[in-house]
Amino acid sequence: MIRSYARIGAAAVASLTALATALGSATAYLHLNHWFGAGDLRAMVFWSVPVAAGVCLASLLVLKPAKPAFRYLAAVLLGVGIGVAWTVGAAFLLGGWIFAFSFPVPVCWTAAGVAGLVAAVWVDSPRTWWIAVLLLSLTAIGVARTFRYAQEPPPRVVLHLKPGITEAEIHDVWDKVLGETHPGRTGVDLKEPISDISRDVVAHEVVFVVGFRKGQTAARDHLLAEIARSPLIARIEPVDPSEPANVRRSVEY
Repeated sequence: MIRSYARIGAAAVASLTALATALGSATAYLHLNHWFGAGDLRAMVFWSVPVAAGVCLASLLVLKPAKPAFRYLAAVLLGVGIGVAWTVGAAFLLGGWIFAFSFPVPVCWTAAGVAGLVAAVWVDSPRTWWIAVLLLSLTAIGVARTFRYAQEPPPRVVLHLKPGITEAEIHDVWDKVLGETHPGRTGVDLKEPISDISRDVVAHEVVFVVGFRKGQTAARDHLLAEIARSPLIARIEPVDPSEPANVRRSVEY
């Protein structure tokens, strides 16, 4: 009976830890991002409750008699599984609105799942505290590194178009150099891995600022080499990657 009450207490700790971790990690990201989107925390409370509930149920599995190493391994695997599964579930329910959160919710929910279940094993087996501290520290480091990556500005270049370029030729830059048109379809698809393009005029010179998705260095270099061969492009000027991130208006993965 005492053992049953202890496990109920451990499950309760797991739920509260998971919820606190989800909200705490989201708050930490908001702090790094100058509190842009702080109003999203209210919605985060609601959408993180299923993670806490899942952790509570999963704690019944990780608290079964077994060697501490296996219990902690199960805690980590189940915690990651809960975070990923709920991210997919929330994306199904919210659709594209899941990207409206001002912080990386997959990271927050995955960290919450792991922290909650590790805490459950720790409470149930207090002598293994050092394993729990190690796993929680690694989780915190992983979250911090992911947040730092999300805060970094995406790779960008400035394309200086040739002097005297006409509007028809600028249209060709959109359609043929930076994008692709498809027969029978309207609009233009940006070539991979371009994420965004903005047009500007600098000193009577037409320029395009082109942003790329992160983590696709080889594809980016290949496309830039292709762009450089176009007679419509005078030169390509990389944007200094060390420039301050400032406020990130959207989460960058």
